[in-house]
Amino acid sequence: MAEKGINVARDGSMDPKALADSGARWARMVATDDHDLRDYMKACQDEGVRVLLLIARESLPTLNKEQTNLGEAAQHAAELYQARYDGHFDALQVCNEPDGPPDSSSWAQSVDDVNLMIQTFRQAFPDAFIVGPGLCSGDPSKFDGVDVSPLNAISVHPYGQGVPAGDGLELFPSPFGFGGEGAHIGHLINNYQQFGKPIWVSEWGSNDTDMANATDMGGEANSATYVGRMMRHLRSRGDVDAAFYFCWSDSMVASFGLSRADGGQKSAFAEYVNS
Repeated sequence: MAEKGINVARDGSMDPKALADSGARWARMVATDDHDLRDYMKACQDEGVRVLLLIARESLPTLNKEQTNLGEAAQHAAELYQARYDGHFDALQVCNEPDGPPDSSSWAQSVDDVNLMIQTFRQAFPDAFIVGPGLCSGDPSKFDGVDVSPLNAISVHPYGQGVPAGDGLELFPSPFGFGGEGAHIGHLINNYQQFGKPIWVSEWGSNDTDMANATDMGGEANSATYVGRMMRHLRSRGDVDAAFYFCWSDSMVASFGLSRADGGQKSAFAEYVNS
């Protein structure tokens, strides 16, 4: 059964006790040069919430816009976070959505760049549990050539996937419509089993604005239905170790939060808690 996780703000502003009370057993947070999260990590762990620390583009403070100095920037970041965080987190994730389009929020990278990053951080953290980058394209061939031997697990980001609604073929679709008619989360995860590593879902989520256009229930109500069904499905699978909802609050990314920017809980919050 997949353990429940949640994506939280990089500044350590989400209450660790509230995370634990929601049923989350993992918190995913981005490493940045300007936020020292050691105390926050410990506070989460003291509440029984383990920490997945993400190395994303914003984790490399010396990386130039063209990424031509990736090797040096990766080494600088590895040394920075090794000195700051070694022994403070429970798992490390290296790179984020390298298979995404260059003009999106993804950190698009070549296979060679991904391999360089993984090797650099494996050398800096030889004993760490390292999760590969969250893959968002749904196309496993874009991961071909990545050396998975240093990884303990791989990860996918199944945004836009439908959810099997029951024992039959009925689907509860996502309005993103990713993967074509009839596509659902099971198909995507099955496609990534070929890499022979445990699978984590380090991001999945629902956008209230898009959900408002899916049915006449309204965005938040429709999101709640989707969140409940997706979370229950992911937790029922034996091939998913952890599933991290994106995200805790609209203050992180508008319309994606389980709670509003003012702290009020949406109906999706209860679905997440009870799944």
